[in-house]
Amino acid sequence: MNGETKLPTAGISLGAVLLFITVHFCFSLDLKFAGGIIMALPALVVTFLSPRKASVYLLSYIALCFAVSNRTIYIGEVYRIYPQEVLLVALFAFLLMSRQGAGEKPLVSWSGKCVVILTLIGIITAAKHEQPMDLALFYAKGVLLFVPVFYSVRRVVTNERTLQIVCLALVAAALVGSFMSIADYHGLDIAKVIFGETEKEVLSELRMEQEFTFEHPFYRTGGTHAFPPFMASSVYLIFFLSAYLYHVSNNRRFHVFLRIAQLVFLIFIFYSGYRSIWIALMLSLALYAFHRGAKTILGLALAGLLVTSILPQSAIDRFGQLYGESQDTSVKKRIFRTETAVQSIQRSPLLGRGWGASGLIHNDFLQFGADAGIGTLVTFLFFYGGVLYRLYWRYWYAMRRGHGRESHCMLIFFAALTGYVFIWISGSHFNVQETFITFWLVLALGAKVAFLSFEEKVGNQAEIRAGAPSA
Repeated sequence: MNGETKLPTAGISLGAVLLFITVHFCFSLDLKFAGGIIMALPALVVTFLSPRKASVYLLSYIALCFAVSNRTIYIGEVYRIYPQEVLLVALFAFLLMSRQGAGEKPLVSWSGKCVVILTLIGIITAAKHEQPMDLALFYAKGVLLFVPVFYSVRRVVTNERTLQIVCLALVAAALVGSFMSIADYHGLDIAKVIFGETEKEVLSELRMEQEFTFEHPFYRTGGTHAFPPFMASSVYLIFFLSAYLYHVSNNRRFHVFLRIAQLVFLIFIFYSGYRSIWIALMLSLALYAFHRGAKTILGLALAGLLVTSILPQSAIDRFGQLYGESQDTSVKKRIFRTETAVQSIQRSPLLGRGWGASGLIHNDFLQFGADAGIGTLVTFLFFYGGVLYRLYWRYWYAMRRGHGRESHCMLIFFAALTGYVFIWISGSHFNVQETFITFWLVLALGAKVAFLSFEEKVGNQAEIRAGAPSA
């Protein structure tokens, strides 16, 4: 281990629990900067790790706490961090640093120039906005947020054991948050006892704030909390991380825990009422089951029947409001905004009308086209589509060479990210991020460095294993 302290599993578990409680305590008191300082203490004290290792675990614990909270945490008076930002980083960094076989190409090494071009186009279109300094602040905040994340990952994470513990912390925190939300839905008010307010009260406050601030395209500067869909889409991602943990673990008790967690996640996602996330989850599971065979298809079908049987009628009725005469207001608004976005693209196809000029479209792909032009949209599709292609290529590469474990992991991540495309089609999960294109820039460049660093450490071992003669 090169003299570095070994990872104390019990200390990490205790640290996760203490940090989870501490962060929510800070949320309830709204301590802002003081909350950020207090939040760091449990991870640093309990884990007994060097500052470098503690930093990456701390960032991971911050991510898990964001995943189960509908509030924004403040680090000082400037930085607001939303859960989806950190979780997307965690997911991409995780899959990009998974072990690879000999001869494979890095997943994102080819895309750095693509994302740099995308960023330059974004900066040009930002100058067309009525408040370009706001955009400059968003870019700066994005860099300050994600550079430390990837720096820590690149310097610290050198084995899957660390990544598995981070995923376990995310699963445990999401399980607690999902269970409390389901309990609040049925009037048990567990969150009110612990945190002083229920999920419904938090959402009510959110809606009031959004009504006041929606008139400004960059309403984030008004100080609204994170959107409720963030939690549902975050749990969607964590569901697939739990599937990864289930696959790599041989502990039967741990398998039972993960299956219970997955069932709670499914119930919560359907209780949330966000149909785009429902459909994305079903598409991802169908894609996964198709590649895994009849046994997996049957198991997922039985789990689906179990979840459906305990859903409230209000959740089931939401499906019927997607089409025909029973379309609800949400669907009609999305159709209208789609037509408006197409008209905006026709008026200014090359560079768009500037970030935020077209309003909130509820379709991230059309948002890119309307705000930043066709060139930015094509570049974005090329980048994300390329990531999906490389993931699928790695899946087949590992499967053909008999690396069942690695091919299975790549399939899990490929299914998760493919389904996430549908969430972007029918929502604003990317557009409401403060970081915009900077998120993808730092993601691609940081992941590239992290992946190559990891490849240097394990690539030779993988090559030796692949070329070792059979007994």
